[in-house]
Amino acid sequence: MILEILTQTVYQRVIVGSALIGLSCGFLGCFTYLRRQSLVADVIGHSSMLGVSLAFLASVLLLGVDGRNMLVIVVMCGFVGVLATLATTWLPKGTRAGTDAAMAVVLALTFGGGMALLAEIRSRPFPSSKAGLEDYLFGNATTLTWQDIRINAVFAVVAILVVLVFWNDIALLVFDRDAARVLGRSVRLVEVLLVGATVVGIVIGLKSVGLVLVVAYVVLPSAAARQWVDSLGAMAALAGCFGLLSSVVGSVISVVAGKVPSGPTTVLVLTAIMLVSLFLSPKRSVLMRARRRHEARDRLLAGVASGAAGGKDAA
Repeated sequence: MILEILTQTVYQRVIVGSALIGLSCGFLGCFTYLRRQSLVADVIGHSSMLGVSLAFLASVLLLGVDGRNMLVIVVMCGFVGVLATLATTWLPKGTRAGTDAAMAVVLALTFGGGMALLAEIRSRPFPSSKAGLEDYLFGNATTLTWQDIRINAVFAVVAILVVLVFWNDIALLVFDRDAARVLGRSVRLVEVLLVGATVVGIVIGLKSVGLVLVVAYVVLPSAAARQWVDSLGAMAALAGCFGLLSSVVGSVISVVAGKVPSGPTTVLVLTAIMLVSLFLSPKRSVLMRARRRHEARDRLLAGVASGAAGGKDAA
């Protein structure tokens, strides 16, 4: 039955498109996770609502093409996402607002502005169909076309290549920003490149995943991979594999189960992988940490008992 379903083109697009998104978000999300900026992915996702609305207007009014053109949407959402991310970084430096407050302000401004603009687009006549714009809120992988997947693949490859080319500088930025400055590295340029690559990895998944759940594609594979490995390269590779595997399994489950969206199903699979990693990884799992604490306590008690016995003998 599964093979019969997978021979249908629409389901092939769902699986391939979701796998591409899981791989790229998992790989690129590691750097956001390690910098303790996981919720920035939520800001990027919600800011994309403004990007989608602006992309529709730019496509129809300036370029004269279909307002749902995937290339324009990815470029515009990427531009808005980069600005939103940089704003959450720079606002706390120039004002007394904390990072959490800056994220809340940027998220509310971009998402609220995008929803208001989308409402205006719906209420006015345009020489282009508006159907499908609301899918970016919750995602709908069945609306992906092969053209969309090819465009997403190109952007994903470029984003990953940027990270690989600047790997050493990015690793230094992630783990020791001050050392990067001392060594004369262009910290601001590297940060912008890293932010841009991460934003691209997120926005290409909006059509199939939706801006509400895309943060899970960024955070959960990275958090799960961190439990198993120690090096950055291994973590990025494993997170990409977790994202890829979860997307394929989640898509297949959604297809077999019937009218079940692939995005939430994939998130449930990612959550399962995360829980397994938390409890069963050989070094950092909850069980291993409890075992080490128990063994340390036993050694301490044995040492105290041995010391007490030695004191009695000496007396």
